[in-house]
Amino acid sequence: MTAPVESAAPSRPGAVRGVYFPAVEGLRAIAAGLVFVHHLGFFSGATFSSSLGGLLDTLDVGVPVFFALSGFLLFRPQVEAILDDRALPAPARFWWRRLWRIYPAYWVVLTLVYLVFRPEVSTQAPVREYWIHYLLLQIYPSDGVFWGISQAWSLAVEVSFYAILPLLAMGAKRWVSGRPVSQRAVLLLGGCAGLYGVSVLWRLIAMRQDWSFNTTLWLFGTIDYFAIGMALAIVHTWSRRRDVGARVERLLTTSGWWWWLGALAVLVFIGYQLGLPRDAEGRAAWHVELYRQFGYGVVTFLVVVPPIFGAVGSSLHRFLTLRPVVGLGVISYSFYLWHTTVIEEWFAVTDRTPIFGWGLGEISFPSVAFFSLVGTTFAVTVALSWVTYRLIERPALTFSHRVGPSAGARRS
Repeated sequence: MTAPVESAAPSRPGAVRGVYFPAVEGLRAIAAGLVFVHHLGFFSGATFSSSLGGLLDTLDVGVPVFFALSGFLLFRPQVEAILDDRALPAPARFWWRRLWRIYPAYWVVLTLVYLVFRPEVSTQAPVREYWIHYLLLQIYPSDGVFWGISQAWSLAVEVSFYAILPLLAMGAKRWVSGRPVSQRAVLLLGGCAGLYGVSVLWRLIAMRQDWSFNTTLWLFGTIDYFAIGMALAIVHTWSRRRDVGARVERLLTTSGWWWWLGALAVLVFIGYQLGLPRDAEGRAAWHVELYRQFGYGVVTFLVVVPPIFGAVGSSLHRFLTLRPVVGLGVISYSFYLWHTTVIEEWFAVTDRTPIFGWGLGEISFPSVAFFSLVGTTFAVTVALSWVTYRLIERPALTFSHRVGPSAGARRS
């Protein structure tokens, strides 16, 4: 099998030189699309009234896919430094770039949501909710998630991962220092398994003790998804330095479509066999929720592996690198920020009532109204996302490269 493409110069404006995975950019588009369709199902009622409801309910697996991609892309430079016995990327530079990657677009969209699309929140929300949401701390108070951009809870998790990743890398480097490369890689993989175990244990305790639902969203409860991506980063880096690592990689380079069909089969099982509640606030028994978490982890692994390790030129690789798919991947962050607000506005403009999570929707599936909802909200979200990317995201990325700690240094 041909190794995955590694371009020395990403083609999108504002990017810096470094390893680039174009199929991974396409996967971002797929992950954003999964979350978009998941929310369409809830708002329209299709999740509760159609035979596809069980599958629609599980498409929030797009969020774990985003987490795993962050784990892979951000930990890989750290792994390179550890295996090559070089200095780790500068933490200050890493944190600086992450700040400019996340906050500017988020602040702009959140402000527009408050002032233009949901002005009633200005009079209803407690004052503390504003700074909690602007700082992405909303997953910590028990009642804070829905006062702003509801899906931004995942950004709060991402920010906490960014905060600890350089510290994890420092600890890992000290732990494996002085050992042969393959031993370092195996020990790092063991560390990822440990992080996965921490997540399972945390969620088990939180659910058995009936803690607030938000506690399961904290990094302690979601780091298993990041650990999957981190483990893939270790294998990818190891395979380029030792034959044994290359042999491990070859196990992951079978046809990507078979991996994705396997992921779909697991999602169908989760959606129709576990008996999960489909309302927005429902929670199943603790052991069923652990099954869901494990199943989402399996799906995430099966979905993420082919874009990273699959052969260049395969049909899946060609699909993920199609220009429209990559283009949507480039604006996927803004798309993620905008999509629920656009869906809500569609209901307001058409004088319908969104029912997010209650199963009382006015839109049947399939119907003209449903496809109007899908087509209109997708087109408007893409347009808003493109504008946000061009005016906010890309300038912020360029600024973060040119200004700040060690500006112009090697990409981290």
